[in-house]
Formats: sequence, structure tokens, C-alpha cells
Amino acid sequence: MIQKSFFFIFFALFLSISAAWSQGQRHPAVFQAYNDGKLGLSVALREGSPELMVPYWYTNRFVVAPTFFLQLVQEELDFTLGVATRHYTHIGKPALYFGFRVGSMVLLPFGDEESDNDLKTDLFAGATFGSEYFFTDKMSLGIELRGDFIQSDNRSTRFDNPGGITLMFAPVLLATIYF
Repeated sequence: MIQKSFFFIFFALFLSISAAWSQGQRHPAVFQAYNDGKLGLSVALREGSPELMVPYWYTNRFVVAPTFFLQLVQEELDFTLGVATRHYTHIGKPALYFGFRVGSMVLLPFGDEESDNDLKTDLFAGATFGSEYFFTDKMSLGIELRGDFIQSDNRSTRFDNPGGITLMFAPVLLATIYF
């Protein structure tokens, strides 16, 4: 009788531990325990232009994401380099965050007919608010609202405000794969 009870208790304990372990692997509330040190690759779509981001979970609630954008248009190379942060206020399947971004947008004309082949650099700094929905701990989709202050170069016509400051708001869709 004692052997049957011991076997039953051992079996029930084994099932409980394995069920809890498997739930812990998939349950969204446990994502925060595995975020530290993860690296990802994101595509951010804003007004149809894809931007590449490389989010790195520095801690369980703080992400640093370098951003890159590259486009070749009519003998001009347009690229953006920047860095964004995310400070998560809630971690779960829908994770909520706010963040900050800084960087520069560079326009490099290289055509022979171009009378002004000088480099034009617009600087930006702003804030983001967003939500990221984790389908698994390796994949997420998100949306964020960006608000940027942009200081235009004196020769830049990118924002029709040469040498001025522009305030721009834009919604952004994000798709991320974490490694």
C-alpha cells in the first residue's frame, strides 16, 4: 500500500512539475525571465519605407536598438543611422513600452550633373510609445507612434524646411525575430 501511494505521489508530482515547466516555456508572463541578452532583427515599416533595427535586450525591461535605412533614388544615396531605446512598462504577450531615439538622415548626391554634390545631414531626436505582441518568445509584431524633432541641414529640402526644425509624428509597424 505504501509503495502504491509513493508511486502515485511521485507520478502526480512528476506530472505537476512537467506541466508547470512546459507552461513556463510558453506562458507570456515568463518571457521577461528569458529576455536578458537576446538579440533580434526587426523590420519597421513607416510610410512604405522599410527600416532595419537590431534590438538587444540589455536587461529584462530595457532594449537598445540600432537603426539603419538605405535607399538609392535618382543618383542620390539616402541613409539613416540612429539608435533607439525601449523601456518596457509591462511584459507579457502584449508588452507596452516607451522609448527615445536619436540619429541622422544623410543624403549623398553622386551624379555628375548635380550642381550641389554636398552631403546633406538632417538630425532627429524623439520619443516613441508602442506595444509589441509576442506570438512566441522568438517572434513578435508591434506598433509604435514616433514623435521626432528634426533639425534640417541648411541645404536640405527633405522636409521643405531648410535649416529649420520640424516636428513629425508617424505610426510604425514592427515585425521582429529574436535569436
